[in-house]
Formats: sequence, C-alpha cells, structure tokens
Amino acid sequence: MPPKYIIPANGPLLQGEILTEIHEHRPVYPSGLPPPDGLSTQIHSIRHQWMVVMSPLCDLEQDFKRVRFPQGRIEEPSVYTDYQDTNTVSHVLLCDAYPADLVRQRFIGQRTLWQQVESNEHKRYHCLQEGKIGDLETNQFPRLFLDFKRVLALPSVSLYEGIRLNQVKRVAVVPPIYVHDLIQRFYTFLSRVGLPE
Repeated sequence: MPPKYIIPANGPLLQGEILTEIHEHRPVYPSGLPPPDGLSTQIHSIRHQWMVVMSPLCDLEQDFKRVRFPQGRIEEPSVYTDYQDTNTVSHVLLCDAYPADLVRQRFIGQRTLWQQVESNEHKRYHCLQEGKIGDLETNQFPRLFLDFKRVLALPSVSLYEGIRLNQVKRVAVVPPIYVHDLIQRFYTFLSRVGLPE
C-alpha cells in the first residue's frame, strides 16, 4: 500500500518534511578564511531540487514557537538574528533526494545493488515511495531516493525567509510511521565506524 503523505502546515519545519527549490550559496573564496582586503567574494549558487529535513522535531518546534515566530506565523519576517543564542536551531540539517532515474544511473550493470537500493537494504540510500499528498487525487508525490552522503545544513533564518517569500516550497511530510525508519537509518549511516582496509 503506497504511503499517504501529509500536507505541510504553515508552522515549524518538521522532521521528514520534503522541500523543493532550495538554493545553496557558496563563496568562491575558501570558507572560513577572510578574503584579502579589497577583494569581493564571488558566490556560486547550487540548486537542490528536492531536500528532506533531518533535524530533530522537538528542536525545530521549540526554535519556531519560543524564539523565531512566537506569534505562530511566518507571514512576517523573523526579527530574531542572534546566531550565537544556544536556545535556537541556527542551522537545519537537510538531505538531498533524487528522482529514481538519476540514482539508477549510478548502478548501471549492478542489478543486485540497485535492488538493494530500491528495497531500502542499501545503507547509503533510502527510497520514499510515490503516493498521494493528503486526500486529493491530484496531489501525487513522486518516488525519490535520499542519498545519506549528500547532506548540508542551511541557516534557519534563510530557510524560513525562503518559505515566507514562497521561493522555497513545502511539498509534503513523510508520515510518522515511515519517518521513524528513515531517521533511524540516516543516523545509523552517519554513526558508522570506518575500518581500515
């Protein structure tokens, strides 16, 4: 039975929420180093078509309700800008997701490995099956594959501002019965111990 994805609310980001049209901006000059005097830093923009929120739900809710948007709405810009405050979630952890055809290309001639990926038996990938979003027949969610090696953290303030301006789209939320398995698999992958060859 295909999953029925949840329609996102206009509240805090949720663990397992699927977003689209995220742009990551990287300075061309090495990160962490100040540019030489008088040198302006160029920015390289990278489009992430699909991303899934992996940060803990309780942290996201507290950050949203207690600090960032105590009024409960994101229609107005957050006035909160203290990045050093330890009571906030300064960055949201996101994992890239890809359509099946893009991931399948990585496994040409490796049928057994591809079958493991499709059935969530490969530790690096997680398949989100296609299904309806809410009760409307017209809202269909495509089959996507998360790649646990492709993660990044974006500033919370930037992500919420993108949502507020309708540039970052909130597509769906993975249902709780499926999100627990996804998150456990993700953090198991991150906590693996590398062994010498």
